[in-house]
Amino acid sequence: MLRHRRWWLGGLAMLLPSSTAVPARAQPAGSYQQSCTRAVEHGAVLVAYCTDVAGVAQATALAAFGTCPGDIVNADGRLDCARGGEPPRGTYRASCDQIAIDGDDLRAVCRATAGYRVATRLRGYRQCKLPIDNVDGSLVCRP
Repeated sequence: MLRHRRWWLGGLAMLLPSSTAVPARAQPAGSYQQSCTRAVEHGAVLVAYCTDVAGVAQATALAAFGTCPGDIVNADGRLDCARGGEPPRGTYRASCDQIAIDGDDLRAVCRATAGYRVATRLRGYRQCKLPIDNVDGSLVCRP
C-alpha cells in the first residue's frame, strides 16, 4: 500500500507543473521598469524583483495589473498601480526613480547629495508653477 501511494503522489507531482503552468509573456509597460528586474507576466499577475528605498531587491507581485488606470510603479519595493496619471516634468527625473502620483501628492525615491536614497513626497504638487527639482533628496517647487 505504501509503495503504491508513493508512486501515485510522485506521478501527481510530475503532472502538476506541466498541466498548471502558465506561459510567461513580455513585460507590460510602466515606470516600474526603471527599478525592477526580471518582470514577467503570468496571466493576470505581474511578478518582478523591485528595489526598495534601502536598495534591496524584493520579490513582489501585482494581481490584475491590467486593470491599473495608469502607470504601474515601484512603491518602495512593491508593484502598485499609480493613482493619478503621468508625473510632471522637471529636473528631479534625472536623480529620482519610483516616481508616482498619489492623489495630489508626487512620490519618488531621490538621490541625496551624499549619495544615499530618500523616499520623499511633495504634497499638492499641482500648485507648482515651475518645474519640480530634487534638492538633497527632497522634491521641491522652485520659487
